[in-house]
Amino acid sequence: MALDLLTEGGQQGKVKHLYRHDLESFKWCFTWIALRCENGVLLPRRLRPFDEWVTLDAVACGEKKYFFQGYRKFFVHSHTGQLMWRFLVACLKVLDAGAYNRRAQQPDAPTEVDKLINFEESTSDMDGFLAKFTTTQAWIALSGPSPLH
Repeated sequence: MALDLLTEGGQQGKVKHLYRHDLESFKWCFTWIALRCENGVLLPRRLRPFDEWVTLDAVACGEKKYFFQGYRKFFVHSHTGQLMWRFLVACLKVLDAGAYNRRAQQPDAPTEVDKLINFEESTSDMDGFLAKFTTTQAWIALSGPSPLH
């Protein structure tokens, strides 16, 4: 789930659900699976990160994800591969930069909060956000021909 939705306001329905939340959620699911599974099989407990996250409430889980996003622990296992790790890090960097930019735009006065909560997203906003992922060097490398072909 997207970090904006894992806040008290998000859990209370006070944060408008946006396209970028869906894309961010997908990136978190992708990270979860890539670091916890190998060839579709769940890794042994000692090798898989994030187990504690599933036992936390939504806000606490959001705090853990926020910290991981900005201060990535290195979970590079042989199954992940260097290129995949680079892609995951690139995705986390895009998400972290977006979170930073939204924090920088937070209102200084309580009366301005509605403007932030009721933010509208345009098609160009959606395309621009997606392009931040698809233009990373890791995405481009992963999108190339497979070395097995």
